[in-house]
Amino acid sequence: MDFEKHHKFYPIESLFEDFYQLEDETILLRELKEEDAEDILELYSEKDISLYDKSPCIADIEDAIRFINEINSCYYYRKRIDWAIVTKRSNKLVGLIAIHSLNSITHTAEVGYLINKKYRNKGIMTEALNIIIKFLFENVDLYSLNATIHIDNIASIMLCKKVGFKVNEYLSCENKLFLTLVNARYCV
Repeated sequence: MDFEKHHKFYPIESLFEDFYQLEDETILLRELKEEDAEDILELYSEKDISLYDKSPCIADIEDAIRFINEINSCYYYRKRIDWAIVTKRSNKLVGLIAIHSLNSITHTAEVGYLINKKYRNKGIMTEALNIIIKFLFENVDLYSLNATIHIDNIASIMLCKKVGFKVNEYLSCENKLFLTLVNARYCV
């Protein structure tokens, strides 16, 4: 099935029929590969990586390979879709972006992302989020895309607002903001 050749909106479950590689002029969103292990190790070895969220313990290449295989099995079992964010110029994995908590009854999903500290504030994550949003809202029967962000993670909150998310609620028990981006075709 080729999403771009059809004008109908597919059910959320159709995202698991093929792994869709997405791209624009400067970045590629693709499936993780075992060859990405060094970049994953670098990404998760940053000191502040678990500042706002839980992160896996990745201490060496073997841990990174296990992590990649676990992520790919989550796709196989239809739990979530994780894309490697790769710059076309360097062909380096610089981050991850995922959709999870997919719900075909409420037509909702949640997005999460992580970028290597060396590549922050370069517009890469804005670009990746815009690619995901465009792909989902133009092709999938999705009402809203959500993001749950720690209240102190100002950069992430600003990023979500920049691409159109609105604060929906504050979850005081976890000190998190719940942001929502609603698909414009449902607002007509």
